Amino acid sequence: MPAVKTTTGGIQMLKAYDHAIMGNYCKKKYLAFSQLTGFAQPAFWFISKTNFQNLMTSVSTGGGFRVYFGYCDPANCPASLKAYAGSLVLVFSATDFNYKDLALTTPGLSYYVVTPPTVTGGGPFTGGPVVTVPHADASNLVANFQNTIVPFSAALNTAVQTAYKNTPVPAFSETTSLWYIKGWADAVNSDITTYNVQGISFFIGAYSNDDGDDGQPPTALQQTTLVAEYASSFAYEGNTYYFHFDPEDIVGGQPAPPASAHGRAPQVISHFFGDNTANPCPPNTCGGVSLP
Repeated sequence: MPAVKTTTGGIQMLKAYDHAIMGNYCKKKYLAFSQLTGFAQPAFWFISKTNFQNLMTSVSTGGGFRVYFGYCDPANCPASLKAYAGSLVLVFSATDFNYKDLALTTPGLSYYVVTPPTVTGGGPFTGGPVVTVPHADASNLVANFQNTIVPFSAALNTAVQTAYKNTPVPAFSETTSLWYIKGWADAVNSDITTYNVQGISFFIGAYSNDDGDDGQPPTALQQTTLVAEYASSFAYEGNTYYFHFDPEDIVGGQPAPPASAHGRAPQVISHFFGDNTANPCPPNTCGGVSLP
């Protein structure tokens, strides 16, 4: 299988596999989620290098950090996030080594919401600002996702599996959060210096149906996940534009290990092999959640 678990809270994936699950989200979930909410949902969240490093300083403790999927329901969106009403967002939380949010033991500790980017054309581009919210607002965002998006996603999964004539339909349990240890953030910060990274994008992905090839258990089919991609920039007619890149594409960079004849990765740990697809919870056990 192409997934090699690492000690950085992520999974090292073939680049093609990361791109495949990003495409699977666009084919299977993007349109449906947008129809459900009445708002075009983001395919990714972009955060500038400076904002990313500030965020990691806030949440990357010795234990690590959790990323929750949230939904800013227009009916009860926090005042600080009204501009993003109707949108999916990411909620970041510092954790201890047992996956527990530190807000459980440190009252008043903030959560950090990464909002969608703003694209206006002709060059101007604003990465989604990081908005600090209290526990109650963070909990509300996560509850909205779990109460609105999760049951709909389960129905969507049933429809997808039926269309693909997969009988019986596998059990489905949607991702609600992902957990990283501090080492993941340290590795990214090292790459920021090495490769002159100007920003990080968290693309939404969904596990595909080729269960025999991707090694995921049946419960992971169609589950939402995140793929982190690096961004660089260039100037054109006085404006700054961004593009995404993978370290293994850079001349002089260490190439990814070759796949076997069956397209499966060898059991080799290589920083350039990806290390950017996180472990979803569920199916992974990431207990101690302080948000619903």
